[in-house]
Amino acid sequence: MKGSPNSVLIIGGGAAGCAAAAELSRRGASCTIVEAADRLGGLAGSHCCKSTERCQRCDACLPVDVRRDALSSDRVAVMTSSRIADIRMDDGAAVIAGPDGIEEVSFGSIIVSVGATPFDPALDPRLGHGSVPGVMSALEVDRRVRDGTFELPDGARLAVVQCVGSRDAGRGAAYCSKVCCKYAYQLARHLQTSRPGLDITFFHMDWRPLDGDLHALSRWGSSGASVIRSRPAEVVERDGRPVVRYADADDQVHERAFDVVMLTVGLLPSPGNRELASMLGVPLDDLGFFLPAHGKVLAAGCCTGPKDIDESVKEGIAAAGRAATIMEGV
Repeated sequence: MKGSPNSVLIIGGGAAGCAAAAELSRRGASCTIVEAADRLGGLAGSHCCKSTERCQRCDACLPVDVRRDALSSDRVAVMTSSRIADIRMDDGAAVIAGPDGIEEVSFGSIIVSVGATPFDPALDPRLGHGSVPGVMSALEVDRRVRDGTFELPDGARLAVVQCVGSRDAGRGAAYCSKVCCKYAYQLARHLQTSRPGLDITFFHMDWRPLDGDLHALSRWGSSGASVIRSRPAEVVERDGRPVVRYADADDQVHERAFDVVMLTVGLLPSPGNRELASMLGVPLDDLGFFLPAHGKVLAAGCCTGPKDIDESVKEGIAAAGRAATIMEGV
């Protein structure tokens, strides 16, 4: 059996989980990370750097740093392509199903850091994802930029559509996903800086930046970007290009053609949350996210609700501190 009654079981190896593991290692504690994917890093681990002429504090480097710290520690055991098959909380033992079969891991405390699930934009067919050429999610654009495969013609036109799957109870979540304004703005600014001549139109409902800079969008609009307060009604195909239909503040309907329409999707509770919470014997909140603490079960990162990379890492570190305190009482 892996682990020990004095070790921590970390379920999920994204930014928060790796940060928790690295912090536990620094405190001299051992832990085991169980990750469903074939590598650590989570959703944020695939993000590109969004620097312009200077760092924008997008924090895309943080998952790389905490992943390296976790993997370099001999106090951190890692089980990838693995899932929790069963947990015996009274015995402090978890049954893990992985590539090499079934293993048991002993633990004294648990940190849940399974992240959140991006909204599938195909669930809103009005916006053309999967049916209209040139329509992509922001995450798809992000990954292509990181991989060096995002290509645009000179003088291309890019539309950014905010709140896809957020503030929309009929198709996604009724709540604001909190991170999308900062994320899309930084990605669009990076694209604009790295591709001179790129014409960007930013469609938004409200501007809710995490850093509190309420005037960033208006400054950007004054410097050349087109900023439109409107939630587009649909994206259709015309002559092989996506065309955005939207209404302005006076309810006048307009159409604009683009080369790429980038949909900024919200964050939803992971579909496995309910099953995992049942195994752990802990409640979820009204939205389906984990509570930060319930007995020996702690939670960190986007599994407690939408948040950016920096906040996720800080929650992981804080959860590690609480777990270490629990271990002292074992």
